[in-house]
Amino acid sequence: MPKVSFLKSRRWKHRFLIGAAIGTGMAANFAIRGGADFLVALSAGRLRSMGEPSVASTLALTETNAFVMNFAAREILPRSTVPVIFGACVFDPRQDISRIVDEVCAAGFDGITNFPTASLFGGPLRCALEKEGLGYAREMKMLRLAKEAGLATIAYTHSVPEVEAAAKTGVDIVVCGLGWNYGGALAPLADSHVLGIEEAAIYIERAARAARSTGALCLVEGGPIISPQHLKNLCRLVNVDGYVGGSTIDRVPLETAIEEITASFKNIRSTDAPTGADADNTTFPVQLAGGSEGIREARQSILRLAAGEGSVHICVPGLAGTGPVAEIFHRLSPQRTREPIILNLGLQDAEAPRRELFGTFDTRRKIGLLEIASGRTLIIDCAPGTAPDLVREVAETVRRGYARPIGSERTYPVNVRLIVASAKDVSPVPGLTFISIPKLADRSEDVGSVLGHVLRKLQSLLRKPMLRLDAAAWRMLVNHDWPGDIDELWRVVENAALAAQGDVVTPVELGNISGYSSGRRLFASEKEWILDGLRRNSFHKGRTAEWLGISRKTLYNKVRRYALDLDSSA
Repeated sequence: MPKVSFLKSRRWKHRFLIGAAIGTGMAANFAIRGGADFLVALSAGRLRSMGEPSVASTLALTETNAFVMNFAAREILPRSTVPVIFGACVFDPRQDISRIVDEVCAAGFDGITNFPTASLFGGPLRCALEKEGLGYAREMKMLRLAKEAGLATIAYTHSVPEVEAAAKTGVDIVVCGLGWNYGGALAPLADSHVLGIEEAAIYIERAARAARSTGALCLVEGGPIISPQHLKNLCRLVNVDGYVGGSTIDRVPLETAIEEITASFKNIRSTDAPTGADADNTTFPVQLAGGSEGIREARQSILRLAAGEGSVHICVPGLAGTGPVAEIFHRLSPQRTREPIILNLGLQDAEAPRRELFGTFDTRRKIGLLEIASGRTLIIDCAPGTAPDLVREVAETVRRGYARPIGSERTYPVNVRLIVASAKDVSPVPGLTFISIPKLADRSEDVGSVLGHVLRKLQSLLRKPMLRLDAAAWRMLVNHDWPGDIDELWRVVENAALAAQGDVVTPVELGNISGYSSGRRLFASEKEWILDGLRRNSFHKGRTAEWLGISRKTLYNKVRRYALDLDSSA
């Protein structure tokens, strides 16, 4: 008994439809949970789950219809609570299309679509398919038979004449394809002309008119639509009835999720975890992120010294990192229950901050910060060029334990814990325990950890929870030397994130950063070159060989020659 098309249901009218073109039961489950209105079981979806690009579905790799029936009937139909459309191929001249329709009906599918389709081809191949009766006209004949059998019909199209042909066939939905999806690692290489959203809108406007001339719904898919924001931008320009997502639903999110979670696990090292009584509640700032020996020693020094009572001078690379490092030191200290007093010392004359620190006794008394901060922490954040004499005077006053207001002979007791935070160009302050945070350029193996930290912060600050770097952008940033330290890295990533149209930062948004070259000529010796490559790739020899552009065997020989086969290598 023929099935009644699910599109006749009243609940399907006047709503924006989302179809998920997938190839596994897991993708079906979560697409439904996400609100998909219908599923399309396609050979391309299954091939994507196998690690192949969607374009592989156009090749004669297997008997397509049996391939789709096998996984769709076992994995998708039994668990789907929404209509399921079967992606049928008619390229095989030995297959009778009426039998294809009958088998789809018998299996319990709600509809049928033409995929893979001849509309993906052009030139002589397309002409040959049409001439032999295996092209788009045969696909339309199959959809006509499916409609007569009571199945819902969806036509994939890639040109206005194809839309017109589908509309004349009487299909329920016309999918206006914009080409293979551009997003993700397995996207096909774009040709010289990549269709933009504005150009796509012009084409869709013409196609939609042709589709709706017979009452068909017009949905879009592929091409430049690689995120919800791209679809939103298109919908602002042209009226469509919905969207069919393939790679954007099952491939690109999976690529991103697996790559990022694996990288996150990779960046975790047991030595990154702080130790001590307050370790469990400690969150170190980005200036202290990483797992290199130098940064681990810096974190351990902060944990050890913060637990005591002594005053310290913390030297941090860059301009923006002094405050956060000083504040985490305070939060780890016994004085953490009381807010610290913070004084930012700039390039102004030293007399004004001296009066603020020591207090005055001119016409009337003004209490200084050294007296106000009694029993608390006093943080002095020094800008480059700050008068060192004033900082030394404050350190000596704290050590001595008393101070005298300016203009007075009276003294008052000083009981503060002093934290001096400065950039690298400030000499150590006498009398204070010195803690030096290593430069990012001296710990290249930490760049990945720092990048992850920066991305998480920017996701919150920019309200882009899905913000990420694609693989090429990540490599560009990891390869950079970062002479401006974390300040420079943060600025570059933030500017790129603001420039990105969606949530994915690519090399286009990063622009022309002077990428670091791992070339041999930059190093004094071959040993240093090999060791730098090992560090940048966490001593993973396979990735290091690829990074350096040499074979694994060559790398192994050089590692043995220079005695670099460390216990920590992988």
